[in-house]
Amino acid sequence: MSRLRNVRMPAGREWFDLGVTGLMLLGVGNGAVVWAEQWVPSGMAALLVATSPFWAAALERVQKDGERVGLRGLLGMAVGFGGLALLVGPQLFGGEVDGRYVLGVLVIQVGCFFWQAGSVYAKRRPTGVSPLMASAVQMLWAGLVLTLVGTLAGEWGGMRFGARSTGALLYLIVFGSIVAYSAYMYAIQKLPLSLVSTYSYVNPLVALGLGWLILSEPLGWREAGAALVILLGVALVKTSPKDLARLVARARGRRHAPAREAAQSHITQGAACK
Repeated sequence: MSRLRNVRMPAGREWFDLGVTGLMLLGVGNGAVVWAEQWVPSGMAALLVATSPFWAAALERVQKDGERVGLRGLLGMAVGFGGLALLVGPQLFGGEVDGRYVLGVLVIQVGCFFWQAGSVYAKRRPTGVSPLMASAVQMLWAGLVLTLVGTLAGEWGGMRFGARSTGALLYLIVFGSIVAYSAYMYAIQKLPLSLVSTYSYVNPLVALGLGWLILSEPLGWREAGAALVILLGVALVKTSPKDLARLVARARGRRHAPAREAAQSHITQGAACK
C-alpha cells in the first residue's frame, strides 16, 4: 500500500489505535470463533455469532453519545435472529453437548463481545489513514499475536497443506481479508453500527445463494422463507418510522390508483357525452 499506491503509513498514536482494533476484532473476536468451532457445529456457531447486533446495541447504549436503538431496531434484530434460527435449525444439534461444547458456546460469545467492542473503538478512534492501510495494519498486529499464541500452543505440527486447503486459504486472504474486512472497516466509519452489525444475518444468505448457484445445493421453501424473514429484520433495522410511513402510503396509493383512474375515466366520459 505504501510503496505501490503511495498511501500514508500510520503515525504515532495511530499505530496503537489500529493495533487495539485489530487485536479486539481479529485477535480475540475472530480467533475465539475459529477456536470454538472445534466443538461447536457451524450451524450453531452461525446462530451464536448472530447475537452480535445485540452486543452492538448494548455497547452503544452505555456510551454517553452512543447510538440509540429504538423499539423498531430491536424488533428488527429479533426478527432477523429468528429468521437465521429457521435457516440453520436442522444443524443446531449436530454436536455432542458436553463440557467442551458449553465452553465453545461461551467463547463464541466472548468473541462476539470483543468484535463489537473493537468496532465501537474503531468508530470512536478514527485514524487518518486509508481503510485499506488501516485493515493491513490491524491484520498485521492480530496475525503476529495469533501466530505467537498458536506457536506456544504447539499447533504447527497439525498443519497440513493440500490443493484444496491452499485454495481455501488464498480465497480467504483475498476475499475474506483484503476485500471483506476492509469493506467492514470502511462501513463502520460511514454507517450506524446497529446496521453494520446485521452483516451476521446476511452472511448465511450469501452462503445459501452461492451454495445453490455453484454447488447445486437444494433451496426449498424453508430456506426461502427464512431468507425473507432475515431481510425483513434487516429492513426494520435500516428504515426509520418516516421511511416506513412513506412506504405504506405509497403502497396504499398504488392499491387505490386503479379505482381513482376508473373514476376519473368515468367522469371524463360523462363530460364528453354531455
